[in-house]
Amino acid sequence: MGQVERPGAGLKKNLGKLSFSGGTRVWKVGAPYPQFRPIAIRPKSCSAGTSSTSGVEPGALPDQDLDPDGTATRSPFRAISVRPHPSTNQRTLRAKASMTTNLLPDLTTWEYGALKESIRRWKVILPVVKDENGDIIDGYQRVRACDELGIADYPVLTLAGLSEDEKRDHAFVLNLVRRRLNQQQIRDLIAAELRRTPDLSDNWLAQILGTTDKTVATVRRELVATSEIPKLDALKGMDGKCRRVTRIVTSSAREAARAQEALKILGDEAPRKDWDLRLAEKRAQRIQKLEQIAGIAPNSVNLVLTDIPYEGEFLPQVTELGAFANRVLVPGGLLVTYSGTLYLNQVIRSLDEHLTWAWASASVWMGDGTIIHPRQVTSKWKPILIFSKGEWRKQGWWQDLSVVTSKEKEWHDWQQPLEEVESLVRYFSRPGDLVVDTCGGGFTTAVACHDLGRRCISCDLDRSAVIRGQDRLAGNEPGLVD
Repeated sequence: MGQVERPGAGLKKNLGKLSFSGGTRVWKVGAPYPQFRPIAIRPKSCSAGTSSTSGVEPGALPDQDLDPDGTATRSPFRAISVRPHPSTNQRTLRAKASMTTNLLPDLTTWEYGALKESIRRWKVILPVVKDENGDIIDGYQRVRACDELGIADYPVLTLAGLSEDEKRDHAFVLNLVRRRLNQQQIRDLIAAELRRTPDLSDNWLAQILGTTDKTVATVRRELVATSEIPKLDALKGMDGKCRRVTRIVTSSAREAARAQEALKILGDEAPRKDWDLRLAEKRAQRIQKLEQIAGIAPNSVNLVLTDIPYEGEFLPQVTELGAFANRVLVPGGLLVTYSGTLYLNQVIRSLDEHLTWAWASASVWMGDGTIIHPRQVTSKWKPILIFSKGEWRKQGWWQDLSVVTSKEKEWHDWQQPLEEVESLVRYFSRPGDLVVDTCGGGFTTAVACHDLGRRCISCDLDRSAVIRGQDRLAGNEPGLVD
């Protein structure tokens, strides 16, 4: 529903591979992240079934782009109300209530004619809102007019991560701020929602439908008197929960289909923010490349041992690293990663979303320290973070302090000492285990696994680093890579 009809208004990466007796392969992957803008919605777990009537799809409500006086309107709202998770008894009541999706009165003949003529002259201006499956949340009448006019390409805003109830609430907000309904039409809407969700408080339902709590209370009394809804001793009030959703705006039917496909591949891995189609496809392809092409099956990896970039730009990808580790690690498997100190709290918080905090080790450097200008400190140590998938299952003693006396940077600027990495491999894996390094750099983890009889899959975004890693594993001397 509703836009303003007003005039004037492939990711393909070069993959390097190497096989040897230890089974190491080298891959490269990567993806950047944009900023996000949140909207408020009700909890995902709160949902109710819907049925379709009058040819309207579930969650799709009639459009209204023009006021009765012929002027165009635009909704200023970007947030919708939040409903609580229902109890078992409330879900039973909700299941017994009569439900419909054709909640708003359809457009009159002249209203639909005006909308269709506006679209014919000026095309669709306000995007149609669809979910990741291509189902319409808002914009049914716009799509209907485009179909009749033979217009295949129009702007689409794809939202991912909404439950059916959240889609319904979102459609209510978008429609009701643009449509001028009479008193009886408002009362009919209130009655329909009370039959469907009788446990909502009068104040909250009034906010969702843009009316007063007194009007809701009056309609509730009438429905209770006729036994259409039960009289409840307690009602659910607003809990203030907010959750971000994924938003991708596209300008053609082909782009909208691509966005929906990428979001279906990503599922819960899609970041809750405004996103670009190119980045969504890159992330979807990245996940497929690293796990499918490299042959990494779920619950197959014993240890993820890596050295993530320490800059703030990498922070959004730390959450992705945690999700990846949670998918591929065996129960009790470990993620062990070097980390910088400046953003340490954010790194721990991001990994903690998917894994269980286990311990931290310290790598201490005996030479000149690294100057951290934002804190005016000379740092001579770095943390090594250890997370487990589920409960800690490691057996055997290990030390949480490593003293480094010499630097090794001949293969990469961020290269870690081979002796230290070998210690980590010994501590947290056994011969024959599968180890994955997502940020190969100098591919020291791959070398350590090769020397200690572990299988290894290692990758890096930098093509030249992959080539150098191949040379290193082949026993060649360090050299320049064009």
